[in-house]
Parts: sequence; C-alpha cells; structure tokens
Amino acid sequence: MPITAKDIVIYESARLTDEDNGGGLPTGRLVIDGQVNNLFPDTSRLDRTQGRVNIRKIFGGVAVDTQEVYLGSHFMVSKDAADSHVNMIAFAGTPTDTRAEVKNAIESYLVPGISARMYLLGDQYKGQRMLLAFQEVSAPEPELGGTLLLWGVEPDTKAAYEQYVKIAEYEAHEQTFTYEHNGEFKTLLRRVCTLKITARLAFTFYGGTPYPTGSTTSNGNQVADVLTTTVADAARYYGVAALARSAQPGDLQVRVNSVYKPIVPSAYGENLLTDRSAATDLAIMQPAGNAVTRPLQFALVAGSQTRSYLERVPTRGSLQLTIDGGVFKDNGSGELKFQSGNNNFSKLTVNFETGQVDAWRNAGSFTGSATASYIPAVRILGNLISVSREVTPATRTFNWTFDFSAAIPMPGTVRVLYRALGKWQQLEDNGSGQLVGQGSGTQNFVTGSLAVTTAALPDAESEIIVQYQPAQGIAVELLLGSKTVGKHQRLELPDGILPGSLQVSWVNGSTGYSLTSNDQGELSGSGSGTVSEVDGLIEFTPSVLPSDGLYSLTYTPDSRLLGEVVIPGAGNQSASGSVGQAFKPRSFLLRYAVRRFNHAGRFHAQGDGYYTTQVIDIRDDGAGNLLRDGAVVGTIDNTTGAFSFSWSQSYSYQYYITEQGYQTVNLQEEMVGPGSWQALEMGPGAAPITSQVNAPELDFLLGKPNILTGSLWFTDGSTHYIERDGILWKNPDSRTGAGSRVGRVDLGIGRVVLSDLNGFTGNLTLLSCARVVTAAFANALTFRTPGSPLKQANFQLIAVAFDGSLVNASADAQGDLVGEGVTGTVNTNTGVVKATFAKPIMASSARYNTVLLTALPLDAARIGLDPVRLPADGKVPIYQDGDTLVLSHTASQVVGEPAGGAVLDAGRDYVADFYLVGANGKRLAPSQYTEDRDSGLLTLNAGYSLVDDTGAAVTAPLTFVNRIEHMSLVLDVQISGDLTLADPLVHDYPAGETMVSSCLQFGDRFASWANNFVQQSWNSASPNWGSAPVGGAISANYNWADHPLQVTDRGAVDEQWALVFTGTSTYNVIGKTRGLIASGNLTTDLAPLNPNTGTPFFVLEAAGFSSGWAGNNVVRFDTSSALAPIWLLRCISVGRATHPDDRFEVFQRGDAD
Repeated sequence: MPITAKDIVIYESARLTDEDNGGGLPTGRLVIDGQVNNLFPDTSRLDRTQGRVNIRKIFGGVAVDTQEVYLGSHFMVSKDAADSHVNMIAFAGTPTDTRAEVKNAIESYLVPGISARMYLLGDQYKGQRMLLAFQEVSAPEPELGGTLLLWGVEPDTKAAYEQYVKIAEYEAHEQTFTYEHNGEFKTLLRRVCTLKITARLAFTFYGGTPYPTGSTTSNGNQVADVLTTTVADAARYYGVAALARSAQPGDLQVRVNSVYKPIVPSAYGENLLTDRSAATDLAIMQPAGNAVTRPLQFALVAGSQTRSYLERVPTRGSLQLTIDGGVFKDNGSGELKFQSGNNNFSKLTVNFETGQVDAWRNAGSFTGSATASYIPAVRILGNLISVSREVTPATRTFNWTFDFSAAIPMPGTVRVLYRALGKWQQLEDNGSGQLVGQGSGTQNFVTGSLAVTTAALPDAESEIIVQYQPAQGIAVELLLGSKTVGKHQRLELPDGILPGSLQVSWVNGSTGYSLTSNDQGELSGSGSGTVSEVDGLIEFTPSVLPSDGLYSLTYTPDSRLLGEVVIPGAGNQSASGSVGQAFKPRSFLLRYAVRRFNHAGRFHAQGDGYYTTQVIDIRDDGAGNLLRDGAVVGTIDNTTGAFSFSWSQSYSYQYYITEQGYQTVNLQEEMVGPGSWQALEMGPGAAPITSQVNAPELDFLLGKPNILTGSLWFTDGSTHYIERDGILWKNPDSRTGAGSRVGRVDLGIGRVVLSDLNGFTGNLTLLSCARVVTAAFANALTFRTPGSPLKQANFQLIAVAFDGSLVNASADAQGDLVGEGVTGTVNTNTGVVKATFAKPIMASSARYNTVLLTALPLDAARIGLDPVRLPADGKVPIYQDGDTLVLSHTASQVVGEPAGGAVLDAGRDYVADFYLVGANGKRLAPSQYTEDRDSGLLTLNAGYSLVDDTGAAVTAPLTFVNRIEHMSLVLDVQISGDLTLADPLVHDYPAGETMVSSCLQFGDRFASWANNFVQQSWNSASPNWGSAPVGGAISANYNWADHPLQVTDRGAVDEQWALVFTGTSTYNVIGKTRGLIASGNLTTDLAPLNPNTGTPFFVLEAAGFSSGWAGNNVVRFDTSSALAPIWLLRCISVGRATHPDDRFEVFQRGDAD
C-alpha cells in the first residue's frame, strides 16, 4: 500500500506537560491540524511579565499497514508565531526521553572547564546572591557575564553537589593576609573579588582563608572548587526566520532577519565599564639574570600532588629539575618533560607567572628535596601594538597572512582575535612561533610574517585583530653582579639646628661612638655624613650600627624663618621672592615639586605610571648662589633676603613607534603646586637639648630607575631577598613561596628600604634585576570590549600622548569617534573599536568608559529552564553549515465560487502545493479538482461539490492558495543573516513574506527489526539489552530466515524485546521500556497488540521455533518504528501580547513511491 498524504501523522507524546515527566513514549492521539491549544496552553499575564519556556514532545512519521519507506523524512517549523515575543524551536529527541532529560541536555551548553584559579573566602551560604572569593594577583580576573561552576562536598554525608553561577557584577581590590607557618606569622598579597550572581546559591559552599598553596581551613571542611566553564554547544536547533531582503532566480545567497532564536527569555540591563584598559597588557617574559641553581623543598597539596616555589619565575625552556632520581626539563609551555634517570611522576608543571612547580607522583606523594636550575625571568607589561583587517563577504577565508617586518613581534606576545557566528575566538603564540587556540598558525620572528588558519570562517562585516608587542619596542637593561652598600642612616629633627652644634652618639656593645658637625654641615668621627641645619635632616654612614638600635642627639635648636614663593606656570621658567631680612649663610632652602612624563610606561605596580613627581631642593652655598643638584640656578642676597631662580629644567627621551623607529622628544618640567622656603635667623640659638631616637631603616639605591617588578633578587651572604609588587621579602620558603617582610622597594627611582637589619652586611650579589630603558608608542589601536552590544553614544576614550598631553574622544550616535587628534569608529554590535591618533600615544595609557548591555537571565524555577548554563543572551543558532534549508512563499487570491471546469492560474510554475479553502476555513476536497503543479494550474471538476474530505460543507467564497519552495544545502552561515546556498534559486522570493526554515532530518523512516539472537538465560536483576548474547550457546533457536519478524509502519515501536521462557513451551513478552505486555507459546503465532493503533507491535510465527527450549531461555530482538521523536520549544519573552489568537505551523515532510 503506497503512502499518501493521509498517512502522514503527528502523534502526541504520553504527557503534554512541563512537569519533569512530560514527553515520554508516543500515543495514538493525533495532533489535530488547526485545533486551538493542540500542543501548547494559552499564555498568561504572568508568562508575558516574567517570561516562560514550554516544551512539548511529538512523534512524526507515517502510519500504514506495510513497511513502506518514508523517503528522506524531515521536519521543519514553516511559520513562526506572529507575535515577536513568541518563538518556536524544534530539536531531536529519543523515543523515551522526558522533559527532565531534555532540560538537562539543553542546559549543557556550558560544561565544566579548568580551575578558575580562585578560592571562596570563607563559607558562602545557601540563599546568597553574592560571592566573596580571592585569587593570586597574577590570576586572570573573572569576566563580567561569565559563568563559573562551584563544586562542593557536604561535611557530614560527603555527598558532592554543584551549581553553575553567572557573574552579574564584579568588584576587586588587593589585600594583605596574615598566616602562621612554623610558629612565625607571615603575610601574602591576594586579590579579593566580590561577585554578584544572577541566582541565589542552592547550597552552602565551604571556603577558607588564603595560604601559599591555595586555601586552608581550620574546621576540616573540604574547600569548594571553583571551575571555569567551556562551551560544549553540542545540541542542534531548528527554526524559521523571514527573508530580510528579496531574492531573485539565480541567487546563491539569501539574508534572513536573524540566524538566532531565543531559547530562554531574558531582559537587558546596563553595566558601566569605567577606566578599562583599551590595550590589553601582553606579558613579555624576558631574562632578568644569569642561570642559577637552587634547592627546593616540596610540600603536600592533596593526594599525590605536591608543590614548591622558585624565588623568581623561570625563562621559558630554561628550567631543569632534578627530583626523586630523575631529571626533567620544561618544554616552554608549562610542562616538565622527562630527560633521564627515574621517572616516578605522572605529571610535572611550572607556572611561568608565579614560579609555582607542581608534581604528581605515580604512587604516593613526593615531599623531599629537589634541585632547580634556571634563568630568572621577569614579566614585562608591554605596550600593545594592534592592527586589524576587515572581513567582507568577498574576502572571507580560513587562511590569513600579515607582514610585520616593519615591527617584528616579541616571542610569546602575538594574539589573534576573530569572530565566528557572533563568538570571539582567540589564538596566541606559545613563545616558539606556533599559534595555539581556536585555529592554528605560525609567526616568523625573523621575517615578521604571520600565517593564521582559523577554526571557523570569520563572520562577514567583522574584523581580524592582531595584537602584539614589538621586539624593538622595549629596551631592557640588567643590573647584575656585586654591589657594596653602606649602612646609610637618615634622621629628621623637628627643629632647625645651630650650625656646628650637633653631636650624634651611640654604643655597640660596651664601646661608644660619635659624630660631630662643623659649621659647614659636615659630620666626622665614627663615620661620615652631612646635616642640613635649616630642616633638621641628618644623613650619615656610621662605622658600626648601634647594638641597641638607639641614637643620642645633642644639638642647639635654632629659629627658622618660613614663607612661600609663587612659581609661574609653563612659559615662564623664572621665579623670584624674598626672605625679607638677613639670615645665616648656607641655611636657605627652597622646596617645590615638579612632574616629568614617565616615558618608560607602566613598568611597576605603584602609582599610575605615566608621570613621575619629583621634589626639588634648592639651597644657597653661603656665597650668594642658589644650587640645584650642585648646579647654579639662581642668586640670593644674604643681607636683604631677595632671591631669583630658574625653577624648570628641560629633559628629553627616546620612544619607539612602529614603522618610524626611535624618536626624540624634548620636554620641560611642569609645576605641581606652590613652593616654600625656610632659613635660619641671625643669632645664637636656644639652649642645647639631648634626645634619643630609634635607628632608622637602611636604604640604598640600585643605581638606576624604572626597576621591573618581580625582577629584583639579591643575596647578602646566605640570606636571600626578593621583591614582589614593591614589597621586599627575606628568605622565601620554597614550600610556600612566602618569606618574612623586611622592607620595600621604590621601583620608580630604584631605591631599596630595609627595615630588618639583623645580620645585614651590605655585601650584596644581584642575581636578578631588570629595568626599562624605553618603551613603544602607537599611532593606532584596534581592540574589543569584553562584551557587546554597547549602548549607542556612550563611549569615551582617553590616552596619554608622547609629550604627556591627554587625548580624549567620544563616540557619537553614528559610532564615529569625535575628539581633537583622534579619528575612528565604535561598532556597538560587536564591541570593536578602531582609533587613529594624530600624536603617538602610550598604548598602555589608553582607557575607555562605556555602557555594556547585558542579558539578565530570569528565575529558572519560573521560566522552566536554568539560563545560567545557556548563552548569555539566551539565543541559539537555528542555521548551521551543512543544514538543509527550505525557502517557502505562500500566495493567495479570493476567487469566489468559480464555475465548473474553471482553470485557476497561480501565476508561477513549479508550485510545491496549492489548494482551495472556504470562508469557514475548510479545504475543498482534492477529489474536486485536478492539479498541474509544473504549470501552476488547478482545474475544477465540471460538476464539483463544495465539500471537504469528510463530506462537510465548504462555504463560498473560496480562496486559492499556492506555495512555492526551494530546498537546498546551506554552505555557509553568517551572523549578519547571510546564508550561502548550494543550489541557485529558480523563483522570486519577496522579503518579509518568504520563510526560511532549517530542517530536522530523520532520513528514510520505516518499521524494521534487528539485533536478533537467542540466549541461555535471563538475569532479571541485570538484563542483557545489548546486541549480542552472553553466556553459553544453546541448542534451541528461531528460524529468522524462513519466518522473519513481521512489522508495520502503523504498529511497530522503538523497543528492545525479550521472550523469556517460563517452561519448555511458554514464554513471557518483555519490553525494556514497556515491561511485561503478553505471554505466548510455541503453537500460536505471537501478535501482541499496540493499544495506540489497534494493530500488533509485531508478528512472530510459531512455526519458526525449534525444539529444545528450557525455562529461562531467551529470544532477543529489537524493533524500530516509522516515527521520529521531536521536541518543540516555545519561548515567551518579556513583553505585551500583540496577537491574542496566535499560531505557528510545522511540516512533517518526506517522499514515497
């Protein structure tokens, strides 16, 4: 019996509800075409207010009493709801799955990733909407709108649980924590993150406090893990969208309104992004010293994992570790590879940002000693250089090349960004010239050539962005070797000092020492030094330090004259003033502040890094001259007190700019606030006084400024000192990475201040120390914001130019950057910003402010799906490369009540379908007319009757409806909505009216059977539903060849069957899903009834059974049906209903003989 249109069916599933058990097996209930609420319920006001997701399962296929093949069957949504707030999506199911199962599959868009390098700070309780966490300062910060996975263990039951959380708001600050180790209190610096999440915590997740190896807790609870998430995006979704522009015959590309459909409702909120770095820092790992060999001690982390810390991070490829009888060497990518000796470890890794070495032993754990040889390195925050290339429909390709011969990149700094189907993808070079990530590529560091192969075709109307640090851009100098520093002391008194009256005395053991001043401010005796009498500043180097840490000061206080001086701004470099009376020669001090542009960039962690403020001291020499750093800059009259001086000095520096090389710029110091002066009055002074003060901190200069943070490492005998973020640490413990805090380092001027002088000799060896000489500048930047879309006309860009001046621009409503010295554009849809500057700017100074529009997921319990694990905007693609598309356009014309024999012309040929429908909505029976679809003609019978297929009346006037369609593979899908077809169009398709559907394909559908065998016994506790028997062979069998299983498209179901013998001639019929449904025997044909259709599930002839059956023998076989399981998802977005009586249309399609 051939398949006709009447045989194509769509059945309801067992439960049309949104409960967890919704869906399930097929029923015999047909989904009635055109019936109101035949699948989905009405929408409520609450649905429209907060959003809702309804999911229904149906089964589509054919129902005939034969095994006719339904060729190339496929399913599509042919028309979406007219209300723009309601969208329909289709996706494949299984014959038995329920809503709970499909809900989990939908929500698996995100799956667990790797450690987020973040720990919970203290316990985070059930019901919270805020998380408090901490991480190492070098760890990547959480991304706004990103999703994390929390994994915890219940303390009492040890049951594990997890929850995905999405970050709605984020704040961070750095904080110093104290911990105890071996009876000593130590400190460490961590970034504390406050994360506002979109949904409340469903469980309590236990946290801890910072510890060098991560996190520690005193209550014994297992600290929760914080993991990143990665996109799995394995599900495929199908839907329909309207044609956005008209298409003509011969076209191979069409454009739809959108390639996405919402799968979960969401609302948009605004997030302010302020003072964000436009030019993302690229970490450049530079050698900061010569090779060193150091002992390490490993401490237990958990299980087989142990950890140790190097004093400094190693240069990639330089670390050799001798551990547990084996030698391992790093491969430049963070893995230590076995070289020789014993290999007792499953994995060894090194972190090039922290110097952390982790070891996983094959058996047990390693907590012994090891030896590390490596070249210390420093992580330089370089200035970004960026270029971009526009992707157009004509230039789209997987392969891209760039020529950077004019400014060859530094190894390890190249980053390539591209956008595919609306998602940003990234590749980075691993330091050896190989690009890794979402694609592949190579960077030649000799010629500058870059070749990139993307993993997916970049979107048209997007950008390929390349960011890197030029090798010529940063000049770094190493300060290494031996250095002897004195025990320099600095004391300040609150009074002026009568010249020649100061005596400094102290004791070391039982021996006394002293220094005495003369009237020239020189200190002599047990050491040497100077005294500035007017401001009470005493600087000296004693021959030996006081053993009790105390100095005794005896001096005669002297009276001071005080005043201010007005210093003019730029353009007038001279200033003058007067003390107003005579004063003691060599006692005049003029002090003011200037600032200089810091051309080295953001080289350290202190301050803003773009300007350096210097305090200037000008003193008289007693002979009428004013001196600055020993040079004469003015004059003063000791009798009248009148003075004049030049307050500003010029300075110059070199900077590097791509394709222009090194440039020299000359600048003048800028004034910072007013100046002040002081001098000693003429006269004998007051009565002498004596006071005691504590020995001050010791400080010394490294010799040059602009020291790179993380590079300084020196020894004093066997004592090691390292700097981290401007803090000086003594003897760091390799088991924890922490040491004793003993001072600070002013990286800008290269000054070390030591507060713990115990055992300090001053005979230093600099093992590692690097400084920036100059940095690169850029005349153009291309970058992307951390999300999109952006709010229009809400973008500001600020940067510092080569001469220290500020550059400022704002985006207008058209996305153009408007500002003096800046041109460019802001793409609010993609978040890509392109700016060109009239003056070269320090790229690391570029900052921007904008407003990011982010989707706010709604409550999971109310809308029916958990949006946290779904795309941020709640939308999924409904078209993908390789899909089958159907373009369809339906036209209609009212024809009244034509005469018998009338010929109706559709006005176009090769029509896919046409019919006549009456005013009462009933279709005229096809038996009342003949069709010529190739010509587009319908001819009414001479004496046709106005009845439908059932004989019911069809009322005039009639409407003639015809539909054309085009079916094709899609070769390429663009986020812009462009779809490239494999076959050219043959009709005109108007925009707006034409629907473009993606097809859910099921292939040839027909009832069949397979996996038939016999088995010795049946284990009801662990039944064998596989495709092969288990256990020994038996003599009994079934003759499948002569008595094959009989199945029909109408009666067969997707099921695994077992005939389990209860004796030598009787058996029970058991289905894996349906359970025990019937009994049978060897003398009667088996034909269990399908209650949904009234026909047998299958027929098994008794004549096929052999003899020799025994109790518990089994006959196994599987049947498959002609039905395909389909899920339909209705997403109701927030908004008022626009069509109270709305509808959507679906097609179950295929071909037959």
